[in-house]
Parts: sequence; C-alpha cells; structure tokens
Amino acid sequence: MSGQCDRRDNLLLLKIRKWEWGGVLMDELFDLKTGINTALLTGGEEVSLLQPRLITNNADDTVLNHIRSALAGVTDFTFVVAFITESGLVTLKSQLADLATQGVRGRLITASYLNFNQPKVFRELLKIPNLDVRISSQSALHSKAYIFNYKEYYSAIIGSANLTQNALQRNTEWNLQIFATKQGNFTGQLLTETETLWLNAQPLTTAWIDQYENYLAHQVEQAQQDRQPEFIASGTIKPNKMQERALAALAHTRASGVTRGLIVSATGTGKTYLAALELAQVNPKRVLFIVHREQILLSARDSFKRVLGGPDKDYGVLSGNSRDLTAKYTFATVNTLSKAAVLEQFDSQAFDYIIIDEAHRINQSVVDDRMTMYERIIKHFKPKFMLGMTATPDRTDGNNIYEYFDHNIIYEISLLDALEADLLTPFHYIGVTDFEWQGEQINDRSQLKYLIADERVDYLLAKTAYYGYSGQQLFGLIFVSRIAEGEALAAALNKRQIRAEFISGAQSIAQREAAIERLRSGQLQYLITVDVFNEGIDIVEINQVVMMRPTTSRIVFLQQLGRGLRKAANKEYVTVIDFIGNYENNYLIPLALDPKHNANKEQLLNTVMTPEIVGVSTINFEEMAQKQLLDSIRKVNLSASQRFKVIYQNVANRTGHALPMLTDFVHFSDLTIDDIVEKYTTVLQMQAKFTNHEMIPTITALENNWLIFFNKEIANSKRILETATMQLLLTQGQVTDQELETFFTTNGFFFDDESLDSVASVLTYEYFLTTTARKFGETAPVIRRGTRWRLSPAFTEALQNLVFKQYIDDTVMAGWDYLTATFDNQVRFELNAKYYRRDIIKGLGWAKEQTGLVVGGYVRRSDSRFLPVFITIDKTEQVNSVDYKNEFVSDRVVTFYSKTNRTLASPLEATLAATDEFGRIQVYIRQNNEVTQDGRSFYYLGSAKVIKTAEMTMLDQDGRDVPMVRFDLQLEHPLTFSMAGILLN
Repeated sequence: MSGQCDRRDNLLLLKIRKWEWGGVLMDELFDLKTGINTALLTGGEEVSLLQPRLITNNADDTVLNHIRSALAGVTDFTFVVAFITESGLVTLKSQLADLATQGVRGRLITASYLNFNQPKVFRELLKIPNLDVRISSQSALHSKAYIFNYKEYYSAIIGSANLTQNALQRNTEWNLQIFATKQGNFTGQLLTETETLWLNAQPLTTAWIDQYENYLAHQVEQAQQDRQPEFIASGTIKPNKMQERALAALAHTRASGVTRGLIVSATGTGKTYLAALELAQVNPKRVLFIVHREQILLSARDSFKRVLGGPDKDYGVLSGNSRDLTAKYTFATVNTLSKAAVLEQFDSQAFDYIIIDEAHRINQSVVDDRMTMYERIIKHFKPKFMLGMTATPDRTDGNNIYEYFDHNIIYEISLLDALEADLLTPFHYIGVTDFEWQGEQINDRSQLKYLIADERVDYLLAKTAYYGYSGQQLFGLIFVSRIAEGEALAAALNKRQIRAEFISGAQSIAQREAAIERLRSGQLQYLITVDVFNEGIDIVEINQVVMMRPTTSRIVFLQQLGRGLRKAANKEYVTVIDFIGNYENNYLIPLALDPKHNANKEQLLNTVMTPEIVGVSTINFEEMAQKQLLDSIRKVNLSASQRFKVIYQNVANRTGHALPMLTDFVHFSDLTIDDIVEKYTTVLQMQAKFTNHEMIPTITALENNWLIFFNKEIANSKRILETATMQLLLTQGQVTDQELETFFTTNGFFFDDESLDSVASVLTYEYFLTTTARKFGETAPVIRRGTRWRLSPAFTEALQNLVFKQYIDDTVMAGWDYLTATFDNQVRFELNAKYYRRDIIKGLGWAKEQTGLVVGGYVRRSDSRFLPVFITIDKTEQVNSVDYKNEFVSDRVVTFYSKTNRTLASPLEATLAATDEFGRIQVYIRQNNEVTQDGRSFYYLGSAKVIKTAEMTMLDQDGRDVPMVRFDLQLEHPLTFSMAGILLN
C-alpha cells in the first residue's frame, strides 16, 4: 500500500476498509445501502463512509483532499478533465509515483478546448509513467470527473473541479462523490460513457504536442500580470495589506518616542518599497539608506524614486564609484561609508532618518578597532529614527541583532504570513528519498564519491524532470553540502548537456553576480551553491529549488525555500524538491514547514502525515522519504536541555531580557507554556538553569509555591476564566460575581451557571486533592465570600515583593496571551483542540479533582450531567490483562470497550447505554502512547450518543473469560480530514 496514500486525508477511509488491511471483509453492499439511505432518503443514524456527499473547498476539506483519499487502495483510475494546469498536476505527482511502484495505472482524458491547456502541461503528463493520456475528439469537452476502481466497488467525483491548483483547493466548487457496486446501473452508464470517450480519443504523443504548440504560437498570448506593488492612477504606489499594517506600526512606534526599531519581513514582501512608503509618511529632511552591495543600492534608489518622486539630484550614491555627499536621499554601501575619511565628512546629525537594509549583517566585517563597519556607522550618527530591515533576525551564529535596535520589533511578516496574503509565489514542496548506494542511503557521513556518483546525478535529473517547474524555461537553484560536491555536480551536469555553474563565497561579488545574470538570461539552467544564496539574493525568475543537503537549521531551510518565492511574470508556482537522506536532523523539515512551529513529536508527525500549508501551496512526501522523516522524529529527543538552551538564548537576544519571562517565550519561541512547565515547573527554574545564578532573584518558599500554582493552573490552563479572574483581582484587589460575569461577557468567554463556583474552587484550592494542594502551599491566593472575591491577606502581602509580583503578573499575562491566540474561548471545549485530562475534568465542572486511576476510560459526574469518554485509537490496549482495540468504523462512529468485569447491568455502563441523545457523553480521543508519550492529552471530538451495545467476554492472560461491553458511539460532528490524519496515522 502506498505510503503517500496511507498518510494523508485518506487515512480514515483506509483504516476502515478492512480488506485493505487483511482483516475481515466488510459487507460492502450493506455499507453502500446504508450510505444511500442516510444521504438521500432518511438521514438516519446509521452512517457509512460509502455515502454520496457534496465536496467543496473549505479550510479543512478540499477537492484535492478527496481525490488523494480516493486514490488510496485503487486498482486503477480514470480522470476526465477539460482543463489542467502544471500547478494542479504537480499536487498529485508524488502520489502517482508511489502508485507506480505498486503497479497501479491510470487513464486521463482531456482536450484542447478553448486552448486553455498549455503544451508544457501535456509534456508533463507524458512524464508520468503509469498514466495513459488521450486527447478527446470532442471539440468542446467540458467534463470534470474522477473515477476510482476498487476491488469491490467504484467511486466517482463528478462536478465542477478541473485539475487546476485553484479548483482543487481554493475556488467555490460543487462536486458530488458517489459510490456504486460494479453491477449497478449508474456504474454501467458511467463506464460506458467513459469508454466511449476513451476509444474515440487519440493517444497523447510528442508529435501531437508539437503541432498544438505551433498552432498556439500564432495565437495572442496574454501576459501574466506581475503583482509587485500596484500603481494607481495618480502614479503613486499603493501599499499591500501587510505594508499598510507595517506602516501603521511604524507611525505608532515613532509617536511613542522610540528612536530605533526593526522590521522583520520575509524575502519578497517588499521591504524596500515599505521603507520608501514610510519616508513618504514621515517626510524627513535627509535620509541615509545603507546596504552591503552596490547592486542592491542602485535597485533601492530606483524603487525610492518611484514612490517619492522628485528631481534626480535628490538621489545620491555613495559607493566605490560615486561620492555624492549632499543629496536628500543618500544611498551608501557600508564599505564606503564606514571608511574614516568618508564618515568624518558627515555631522553626527546630518541625517534625521537612517535605514539599514539586511540588518542582520551588522555583526559582520570587523574593522581594525574591533568594531564592525556597521557598528562604526551606528556609533557616529545620531538620527531622529533608525530603522533596520531583515528577513532573518534570528541567527545561527549566536550573534544578537536585536540589541542594535533596542529590541524593538516594530512589525513582523513571516514567510507563511506572506504566502497567506498572496505576496509570494505559491510553492509545491516534494520530499523525495535520496539516492541509495549499494543498499545504503546518503547520510551525514557519506563520502564525496557517493555524493557525486554518476548514478546519483542521473537520479537527480530523473526527479527534477519528473516534478518539473512552472513556465517555459528552467531557472534552477541547487543547494549542496560542500564545495567539492558543488563543483563536481556542475561538471557532471554540463557533461550531460545541462548548463550549470557552481558559485561560492570564495568568489568575488562580481563573479557571483555575473553568474546570476547568466542564469537570468537563460545561458544557465542551474546555479549550484552551498550557502551563499541563503539571503540577500534576488533572482525572481527561479522556478525550481533543489535541496541536496541535510537540513541543519529551520532558519536556513526557510531561507533556501524562500529563494524562489518572489513573484514574477510567467511563474505560477515554485517546485521545491528536497532529497531526504538518512540524516540525523530530518525532524527539522516538518518543524520548518509547520505554520505554528510547535516542536512536539505528535505535531511533527502530523505535519508529515497530514501536512497543511496556507493558500494553494502544497507539501508532499514520497513513501520512503516519509518513512525516513517519521523515523527521525521518533528518535529525536525534543525535551533535551540543549534545545531549550538554544531557544532560551534566542529569546533573550530578541527581547533584550537577561531573564526572559514566560510571556517572552509565548511571543517569540516555538516552546509552549506546557513545554516549560512540564520540564522546569516554573519559568524561574528555567532561568536558573540557563543564566548566571547571581542574576536569579530569590523568593520565599511560600512565594515559590504560589508561583508553581500560577504556572501550572493559571498560565498552563486551557480554561481562560481563571486567568481572567486573576487579571481583575490583581488589578482591583477585589471583585464581585457580577463584575466577573460582565468581564466574561464583554470578552466573549464561555461560562454557565456553574462556572463561577468552579473557578472559585480552583483559586481557593478547594478543588484540589490534598496531595496536589500541598505542592501549592497551605494558603490559597484567593478568598471568596458569597458573591465577593478578594486576594488573601498573605498573598496580598507577598505581592509587595515587586520581584514576586513581576513573576505573578507575567504568568497571568502569558496565560491570557496564549489562550486568546490559540483557543476559541467562546465554547467550553473547542472541537479538535487538545486538552489534558485534568483540563477536561475541571472544564466539565467537577467539584473535586479526579485522579487518572479513578477516571479510567470514562467517568460520570455525580449528577450525570456529563460523562466524558477517553479513548485511545489505533492501538491495542491492555487493561487488567485483557487486550482490546478501539477503532473508527466510519467518520461518525467509533467503538470503545468498557472496563473489565462490567455488563449492561452495571450502573455506569447502564447510564452509558441509555444515552441516546447528544450532550451527556463528551468524547476525547488520543493516538497511541508512542507518539503522545504523556498519556494524558486528548483531542476533543464533541458530543456523542450510543447507537449500539454488545455484551461480550474476552480472555485475560490466564485464559479466563472476562465480561466487558462494546459501545458504538455516533459522534455529533464527523471526523475531519485533518483529525483523521492525526488519529489514524
């Protein structure tokens, strides 16, 4: 079975198709009848995956998801689509490649209707070895159908979606998915029409494509619009949405009296135009713009002219070839300006606005007095405002860039933010398995002779040709791991008539720029490098990025990925091909690709199994590459102190705080509050681990107990009501029930009649068992009398210690910021969000804390209002020496087993069995413990009701029969594609 199919949106379907997993054969006819009955007739409680459904594009359920899902387990398939684009085709190429390894073939029927399909897409179709393609003889073929043949039945998706990037992921499309037996009339009609089309169509050949290309050459080609900053009628430049926000942030910063700050903006998002637009709203008398290369300098000058206008004399250049010292806008290279003879000619207040481009270079190029060139300039001038701009402020070399700008990050535009805002070209990332030599894969220690072996070069060319590129001409960039490898690869490619050139930092800037120009002009097809293109290089034409080196840094990975994302005419997307070897740091790939950068094993596995990316970009892994990534993730120790140390130092650099606080990690790291609390208990203990002990403040034992409570139960809570209550109490000293309810309502927080009592029991310690409360100290921070709340006298006195108060305020603010940014606080529990068992019991209003042993797999509140069920999916559990397996039988039905020695006459099980309405049973599900490890965290799938029960016996390890009950639960909300990937991988 294909790993490509086995890991994505199809996971639910595959796990439930028993015949695909060697289990008991399903009654397909019964399942089909059930599906038709549920979808088209009664809408009853019986549910089936094999039911007709409407497929549209939304955030979690796209046409592409369903096509990928349907390709799982097929014996063959046929697509009939009028329109195809390269960007649509590339989203399926890795899955088709995996199917080819299984001997699965498919057919595709298309046409030249309206001349929409371009010759190049036809050539791309010919590259797919297991796809037979024919061109319909019908002049106006407008069909869109995807037909899938399985062992026992057929499935078809028919509607409006062509095989294009937007149709598969973004457009409003309506498509009907239907399932039918091989004997059904619908099946016969569909297959007859398809076969008629196929027999009357001609095979796609190179000769046919040549004729079609010649025909199109005589047609008028509509140039694609280059969506760089738009010009409006007046001739001025209109900022994009991200630039508008950045400009507002700059204006606010300057108005607050701040004199310097940093804009962090991903490559290709228009930093230079942003700087010019900022000057337009400031209108300074004189401006200094500093860059590290003259080529960038001249380009920046031209951009400023377009925005600011004015005579040419206002724009002066200060570089090796020019010495204009008096212009209103002075564009200077750092090399020239930093020379003492030049710098001394400027008064310290000559410029009231200074802009430093590529500001991360400030620490580079040390001069004789041990200052860098940039530091010498910064020390000399005293502007009213100094702005730094960079795409990569976090450095892998340990340098701290933030301190030069007083740690003021004015605005930040990440690469993923820019993609979502349509400021960059979408990318299609494909992770492929690297070359295998004599049974051993390329790894971190592979010898050079294997890296440049002819077989590896041939393998490279086969993969790059298969996955292709956007547009008519290749503009490729290849990253390798060492100089000798790059030089040899360039020679090997040229030997095969592939024009390539290797460049490195050992060459002069002029030599590198000449090579870049050769690529842009079409004289070269590939530039090869080690790392000189990680930053500061602007080649908008790049349409294929190839990574042939291990990923050693998330920052570097995103830098190299971003090299091809600038928008350009005739470039619809960028193909990114990552050759994944047996590298130790492979886990960094999903970490970089995850929009949230959450570094826990479960999330990293999910990113590989069910990758999600903004916009119409896609992430794909071939089967063996996926396996290598999963193995790497399972092996890596993400809780290692070294990882925390690196993140700690990065946050300290960014914020300028010698002792970074919990809020700093929430805002500026991929560590969660839970990560910190689980490993170090409090942020104070984390500081003590990584900072000079002389700097660590001293607090009393009682204060430390309160800090533990605030870290564990306030900052790391998943219910915001405790955090909100403490925020008011710390501000006002005391509050009333009415004031709290008003505050909750104003902020849109969920609460009910029980909520205030529940929150009070937590803040007064009444909720906790004695063993838990002992960890928090004997004195609770809050007292509630009737409807009035106040801080306890001992806690109020402790807050007079300003250091202690700082840590308490920090934990409350961190919890507030985390919860408001991460959860939907308008509901008790957010569907598909992750919670600890303790959060669930607390959130469901239990009067007293419950231990995991008491809860077990399910527990009933004393008044029977709630009965949470905790299910572990896809893993054989052993309870009291009895093995059983919980599983999904459809996207809305999940089975689970009772505790041992229970029957339907048992009180708790009888309550469960009688629950035939939604509301009481709340379902929380986790995957196996190999991934989650903690054994306490679950995904909330909503309410459920029991639709079937069965008493049974199972053998324990001693061979004795043990009575149990099997329950079939129907979920109120069907399992989504993304959750299927998380729970069923």
